[in-house]
This record gives sequence, structure tokens and C-alpha cells, in this order.
Amino acid sequence: MTINPKDISERIPQVLYYKKILGDLGQNWNTLNLLNQVNDSGESMEKTQSEFHFLSEELLLHLTNESLKQLSNQINSKSQVVIDILVRNLFERTADIGFLATDDSIREFINEYTTYYHEIQSYSQFNESHDGCQKCPEPFKSECESNNNSLILNSIKDILCTKNNPTRQRALKQKLDLLSKTIKQRFREYVEKYSVYFDVIVTDPSGNVLASLDESNKVTKSTDKIINESLNTKDEFVEYYGISDFSKNNQPLLLYGFKIYETNEKIGNPIGVLILCFKFEDEMEGIFSFLNSGTQNFTMGVLDNTNSLISTSNKFIFPIGTKVKSLVSKDVELIEYGGKKYLAKISQTRGYQEFYGLGWRGCCFVSLEDGFHDTHSNILHSIDNKILDSVMSSPSLFSKELQDIPMKAKKIQDDLSRTVWNGSLKQQTLIAKKLLSQVASTGQKTNLIFNDSIESLHETVLNTMLGVVTFEAALAIDIMDRNLYERANDCRWWALTDKFKTILSKENITHDDKKILHNILHNINNLYTVYVNIFLYDCNGTIISVSNDEYSEFVGFELSSNAVKNTLQNRDSQKYFVTNFESTELYRKGYTYIYNASITNQAQDKNIGGIGIVFDASEQFKTILEDILPQRNSKNYFSVFADRSKKVISTSKEQIMIDSYLDIPSDFFNLEKGQSYSSIVKYEGCYYAVGSHASKGYREYKNKDGYINEVIAISFSMLSCENESGDLLQKKESHFSTALYPKTTQSIVEVGTFFLGNYWYGFETQNLDGVVSMDEVQRDTNSKIFIGRIFYKNQFVEIVNLHNYLNITDSSDNQVIIFKDSESKLVGLIIDFLGPICEIPQDMIGDPKGIFTSRESFVEMIAKPPQGVTNKILSIINPNKLIETLSKLVDY
Repeated sequence: MTINPKDISERIPQVLYYKKILGDLGQNWNTLNLLNQVNDSGESMEKTQSEFHFLSEELLLHLTNESLKQLSNQINSKSQVVIDILVRNLFERTADIGFLATDDSIREFINEYTTYYHEIQSYSQFNESHDGCQKCPEPFKSECESNNNSLILNSIKDILCTKNNPTRQRALKQKLDLLSKTIKQRFREYVEKYSVYFDVIVTDPSGNVLASLDESNKVTKSTDKIINESLNTKDEFVEYYGISDFSKNNQPLLLYGFKIYETNEKIGNPIGVLILCFKFEDEMEGIFSFLNSGTQNFTMGVLDNTNSLISTSNKFIFPIGTKVKSLVSKDVELIEYGGKKYLAKISQTRGYQEFYGLGWRGCCFVSLEDGFHDTHSNILHSIDNKILDSVMSSPSLFSKELQDIPMKAKKIQDDLSRTVWNGSLKQQTLIAKKLLSQVASTGQKTNLIFNDSIESLHETVLNTMLGVVTFEAALAIDIMDRNLYERANDCRWWALTDKFKTILSKENITHDDKKILHNILHNINNLYTVYVNIFLYDCNGTIISVSNDEYSEFVGFELSSNAVKNTLQNRDSQKYFVTNFESTELYRKGYTYIYNASITNQAQDKNIGGIGIVFDASEQFKTILEDILPQRNSKNYFSVFADRSKKVISTSKEQIMIDSYLDIPSDFFNLEKGQSYSSIVKYEGCYYAVGSHASKGYREYKNKDGYINEVIAISFSMLSCENESGDLLQKKESHFSTALYPKTTQSIVEVGTFFLGNYWYGFETQNLDGVVSMDEVQRDTNSKIFIGRIFYKNQFVEIVNLHNYLNITDSSDNQVIIFKDSESKLVGLIIDFLGPICEIPQDMIGDPKGIFTSRESFVEMIAKPPQGVTNKILSIINPNKLIETLSKLVDY
């Protein structure tokens, strides 16, 4: 369903707020229209009123669209991330199943177990229905049928059941029990390291369950689909999701199957099937918890190929099995479900290393009632106002149409201000003056409301962008922790490889032994492509084999890192040791982590060496940092991994060097575990929204395993650069439009005031004729002071600009005051802002002598500040002196 902004505007608190204010202000326009009846200034209130209403509608539409855009970005991000994180995780499972299926201990188990099992089966077929069975009297017959294994009955069986050989059967069962215990212990070791699995199952080709780690699994023979597919697939592995013989409570399982051959050459027929049972629900709960951090408004899920939810973060609203309409749009769409309307997005996975899983998709929903909750944050209050002013004045954050709104609002205010001025300069009744006052007030409120709404929108966008970069940083560090969790698992599991133990236990390792080790390492490296090299070293720390031939010169190299020393002193198969992130010859002088695990001879209870895995940190970390950004290869976005000392570990920005220091405030690094921080910083001449997040580990990794590695992820999103300028926000001017001088019975001087920059000037109203727009001026660009002329009241009037003369920065929103000298000669003066027309008591006016330089000799009087105004002296200009001063200029 296409989203119509008008349909959702009533759900957005910010839009409703300004809609009410603008509606209330619109009621004043009827009063303004009365102005035409008492004032012949020539200003059309109908036109101005029409412009106001049109601009109000335009503003509300932009507020709606921007709010929808910010929410849509969050929905898009969450729907994409939920599936991509899952697919990254499942990619690792495909490597796990491939390597585990080549485990020699599993092969030996299958061969032995199958032999013993078939022999037991042959005995079990010989029972009372067989002619050779000795029919026993009661109670022995019943006890035998009930499989009583008492010593007395077993003795009788040994005597009477000689052809069924009960003693042999008992011996075989004991061997099977021992085999099961041994292989289950190995599976237990595996699951202790790869804690994402809850069961490991081995079957023979006929589906007989030979071993299962899960004691509650009572299946002894299975016709499960995954067994048949694993045996017949041409692919390396089978990934299956659905109801299985191994399901509990009829719940679907995510399983990985791989056929086991007699050797790694995969010659002949398979001897069995290995099945890994993944903790799917547990994994999804972790992903949902991460993505819903800070808000519970979003419902996320995973859809299968039939558009059915197989996982959901809110089972009460969107339960498992819910059919979701296929959304084909690239944008967020509006759907109806359960009588409510939701903004929704379905995202295809981007895959990971060409792995796309089962074709599942991520989805995210948020109801219209919950999506636009006011998420105003106080975070901007902690940011320097100069930085905020620079960022908020940048034209890069908003569309040209939105940038034009404050300009149009300023035009409305200028039109009204001129109306007030021109009306006030005429002889007016008391009613007319009150109407003019209402016009002035309405103009001020109009401009204030439009500026306030744009500033509020700016704050909303900045808050959202700070939230986005914080989320990106959290996502980057989460993916990093998940990735390195797998590395800690890999090295510990591979260290348990029987062939490694056997060969490293030898006093003399032969050339053939080293070739065997190399082949195993090479096969592992082919499955796990995140490593540039895997090496084995002996109890002295000397490398004896490598997986990558390009690093063969390191065979014989003696390792000396603390990680290796600790590894060689360790005999605990659950421990691993990691080098510092540093440059190493083992990575061609690149910076990386090397994970190490001990290889022990359990029979002798001694350490016989270790395994080291060289993580391809440069490629893997950079890919993570690029993947979390909204755009790759853009100067506007980049991300960094760094340690607490600000030293760079990896970056998506080529200009930042590894091992250099990131020059941003320490607040981004002084974080507790799992904590975030965001702010706006100036970096290399530009302002960025920056978010950081400290590592908190994944599962037991860096939480319960004793490993400390405090990494911070930082994400940068450019807001503006110093050389950018814009007028999107009309700054809250220090100028004022009302000035209340005390009422008095003494004589007063009426002065029409205006501003040149922040300087307050004025003419006595008797010397003023009116004010017009700059649009009517015919410019002459050859002069700096006399810049053109205007056709005013049937005559050409010269226009002067005092900005250059007084060294005041010229505004782009000028107006022209028409004043006259004592001979009624008209001259136009460019001003920046109209001020109030003041009635000043005579005793508040003084002589300007000694205050002004000769350049301002045209100032005839000064007035003290009015009530509520500080540090503003009103300089009253003598028009004759001003013309005389200007006449002396060369370019007049």
C-alpha cells in the first residue's frame, strides 16, 4: 500500500503541534484583512494571507515527510540487519559441519559402533520364537522376556542360551556404551567451544542413531529428510529448517547435515551422516535484543520462502506462522494487520562470502500509533552552540524546497513589517494603530513559528543521525565480537585433532608426518577462508607445519610471543591465548590478532605444542566497517575500530593509518563495557555526527573466558564542512520589533527605526516617506555606495548602501527605506531589518558628541535604550547631514 503523507500526519506529534499553532495564528488573518479598510498603503493582505496558508501546508508536509524518512531509515536498517547478522552466523556453521565431518574420531566411532551394533542385532534376532531356544519354566520365562539382567538369570542364560551367547552380547553392549560415552565427551567438548549448538547427532546411512549428545533425544532410528538429503546431495552440506524426528514439542529445528566418508578423499559410499542442531531461537533472541535496544516499538522477524514468520521479536502481535504479504517495493510500505496499520519492510539478505542460506528474508514492522513517538533527546544540549549553529546553517541536510521555507516566511514578515511601517507613517486613528500593532505581532509570530519548526526539525534530524551512527558503531562491534568468537572456538577445537596429538607426541617427526599435518591444515584453511595461515608448533614453540605454502619459510621459526608462552604452559582445552593487535612477520608485517590453543597429550598430561591461526584482520575488519555504513566509498561516511588509547585497529577510510591515533575527544573511548556515546565533532575541517560503542563480547567470549580485549567501534557521518554556508535557519536575531518607552506628558520624538547589521539607527518619522522591497530596485553594480535607483511615486529615487562605508556586513535580505531631506528630496537607504516606530520622551534623547567618529557625523541625536532592551543605543540620523556626507564621496 502506497504511503500517503496526509494519512500519517495525524500520527506525528511534531506535526500536530505545529498544525495547531499555525491554525491558531491563521485566525488572526481576518483581523489583518480589515487593515485595507483603514489603511491605503497599497499592501494586499489577501495575497499575504494566501502565502501564509500555502506556506503552512508546505511546512506541515515537509515535517511529515522528514519524520517519515527518519522512521523509514530505521525500519529499513533493522529489517536488513536482522537477516544479515543471522546469515553471517550461519555461514560459520557451514564451515563447522564440513570440518567436523572429517574428524577421524567420529569415523572410527562409526566403524566400531556399526560392527558391534550389527553383531548385537544378529543375536537379538535369536529369541523364544527360534527353534534353538530352550523353553524355560516360570518364573524364568517371564523374567527373560522382561530383559532381567540379574546375576542369577544371566547365569541361567549362559547355561541354557549358548547359541545366543549372552556373555558376548553383554560385552558388546559395554563396548557400545564406552564408545557412546567417548564420542559424547568429544561432542561435549565441541559444544562447550561452539556454544551455538544444542545437539550433535551421528547416524548410519540407514538412519540408525549411533550417538546423540542430547540425553533427552530418544530417537533410535530416523527417516528424517535431512539424512536422505545429506546422503544424496551434490553440495558440500545440507541446511534444513522444519519439523524433524529430533524435534521436541513438534517445534521446527535448524539443522546442518554432512555425509561422512571413510577418508577425506570422499571415495566410496558414505559411512554415516553428521547432524548439527543449531540454537535458532536462542540466536534470534540475541539479535532481537540487540536491535531493539533503547526501544520496544519495532517488531522484527525472519520470513521463509512462503512468507511465513519463522521467528519474531513479538509473538503476541506477530506470532510464528503469520503470513506476511510480499512487499516488492524498495521503500517502506503501509500494510494492514489485525485491524491496525503498520509501516513495514522486507529485506533480502546481502549474503556473506557468497553464502545466502535458505533464502530467508528479514522484516520489520511498526504501527502508526507507536512509530512516531516523540523521541526528543537532550543530547544536543551538551554540544557547543557554535558547532550546532554551524551544522544547522548548512544547506546539505535538507532539500532545496525545505530550505526555501524560512526564506518565504521571512518574506511574509518583511511584507507585514512594511505594511506596519507604511501605515504608521500616515496619520492614523487609534483603531488603525491597534490594527497595525496586530499586524506587527502577527508577522513576528509567523517568522518565529516557521523558524522554530525548522530548528525543531533540524534537532530531530540531528538526534536521529546521532542515533544512527551509534547504532552503526554498536552493529560493527557486535559483528566483530561474533566474528572473533568463532576464532576462539576454531583454534581450541582444532587443537583437539587426534592426528595433531599423535604426531606431536613423537620424539621424531618425519617428513611424511609433516606432510600429513600440512594436508590437514590446508583442508581446514580451505573451509575457513578468514585465515591467511594456520600453523602448528611444538613444545619449544618452533613452527613445524603451515597451511599456506606462501608462508612455508616460517617452518622452523621459533615463536616468542607471550601468547605462545602462555599456550605452552597451559593444559586446559577450554583456554585460548591471543596476541596483542600488532604488526607481525606472520602476517607480512600487517597488523592482526593470532589466536593460539594448546595441544596436549592427555595420557601423559603434558603440553606437546600448540596451534596458531592468523586472522586476516585487514580484509575482515575493513569489510565489517564498510558493511555497516549507509554508503561505501563515500567521503561522507567512514568507521573505525580503535582501542581505549585511541590507537586505530582498522578503518574504512584509507587516509587513516593503522596504529595511528584518532584525534577526537576522549568521551568516545571512556566507556563501560557495552556502553555508547555520541556527539558532533569537528574532524579535518568538517563536522560529523559520531557514535561509539564499546565491545561487550558475544556469549561467553570476552565475558566468561578470561580474555580482555577492549575495542571501541566509531562511526562517522558528515554533516557539513566549514566552508559551507546556508540560510536554512534564520538565527534568533538580537534585533527587536517592539520598544516600550515610558508614557509621559512631556513632548515626544517619533522615530522610525531600522538596523544595519546589529547597529540601531532611525529617522524622525517626519523625514520618512515609506519602505519598499529590494525587488523593485534597478541596480548599478559600478558603485559601492550609490548602488542603483527605484521608481517611486512617479519619480526616480537614488538608492544608497552604507554597509561598505560603515564596514558592516551586508545582508542578503535587504529592504529600502525612503527618507527625505528638508527640501523634500527623496533618497533610498538599504537596511537589513525594520525596527519599531518609537515614541521617545524628550528627556531620553541626548547629544552624540564624543561618541561617534567623523564617519558617522550624520548622527544628530542618540536615545537611551527602551524598557527591556540592553546595550542598544538608538542613533537618530539627520537626513541633510547624511546626504551631505554622501555627496562628498567620489563615486556619488
